Amino acid sequence: MSASSRIVDPVWKLLTSLLSSRLSFVSLSATFLSVMVVRILLEVHIAGGFATIGTTFMVFEFLHIALLLLFIITLHCFVFSFFLDIVPRSTFVLALFFLLPFVLASPLIDVYIFSHYTITSYYEFYSFNDLVKNFFTFMSTSPLEGTTPGQRITIFLTLLLLVPFSLWRAKNRMFLRMLGTVLCSYIIFYSAATFPSLITLFATGFSLGFNRITEIHVAQLFLTPLLSPPSLVGMSAQYALHFKMILLLIITNAFALSVFFLVFMRRAFFMHLLNLRVLQVAYHGGLFCFGLIIAVMVRDYNLFFSFFNILTILCALLSLTLAWYSSVVVNDFSDLRVDAISNPRRPLPLAIISSDDYKILGHTLAIVST
Repeated sequence: MSASSRIVDPVWKLLTSLLSSRLSFVSLSATFLSVMVVRILLEVHIAGGFATIGTTFMVFEFLHIALLLLFIITLHCFVFSFFLDIVPRSTFVLALFFLLPFVLASPLIDVYIFSHYTITSYYEFYSFNDLVKNFFTFMSTSPLEGTTPGQRITIFLTLLLLVPFSLWRAKNRMFLRMLGTVLCSYIIFYSAATFPSLITLFATGFSLGFNRITEIHVAQLFLTPLLSPPSLVGMSAQYALHFKMILLLIITNAFALSVFFLVFMRRAFFMHLLNLRVLQVAYHGGLFCFGLIIAVMVRDYNLFFSFFNILTILCALLSLTLAWYSSVVVNDFSDLRVDAISNPRRPLPLAIISSDDYKILGHTLAIVST
């Protein structure tokens, strides 16, 4: 056996086992969270310990990285499914596998190889023209600006690994499928790295003009006080970027996951949507908005509907909806015998989801809603 075969064969066996794996939701979630914990511990070690980095930063960084990775994985699931005909569960496993180096290796590369350089953060604030130009220069014309060298190296290696994997997996039109997979993957990574710039274009480009958006506009949107008025938030303004990115990623993940379930689990999606009892959600949402208006009037806040104020309200309404549906799950279990007669089209009587999976769904929604 040649040296190349000794290296390649185990890799193909690993990929084959990943494609055929039947990992449960709990196992996937545990793997995902474990990767996030290791990433945060790496950052704590690099920064010099828990006392240096601070508890607030660790919480914000964990949420930020976890939500960003979840968004990237979800988008890759669409890519793998469309170009390589991989089933949804396997797409998530594969996406998580391919992104492990991206999550764990990049900070080590930055610290131990490029530590003597001055490196900017993961995000770079680009003007509209720079946003277009840097797409074709692998995220920046300078190796130490924009996305860090560690991030760019791991992204490059991930894209490089996708080439033989796509050719191996594709059954026909192999080159076109490989090209589509790699290109879409790069677009996802580039969009993640330039997310603040893209959001600024969306939020202000229509009013100011896209060609007039500069990095200053991005900084004004993401580095200014968290909410208006600033007195509503007691935390330091240094966490503004983290906090605002978390808000954005909560909404974008909710949208991406909704589309994912709509595309890949259409029947279950509409069944859960009907079981949500939309009128009750609207009622509770209305009570929340009414309470918010009363609070603003009583406290005499000069609150206006800025972009991130609206996002904060949307996140609160989303949390309320998830908490409500977790209570619906509990109610469905307690009323199972009654629903089998009076509401036979609910998820449990229809057996569209197993009891164990439905319990996991309820617990997950309760945790996420907090």
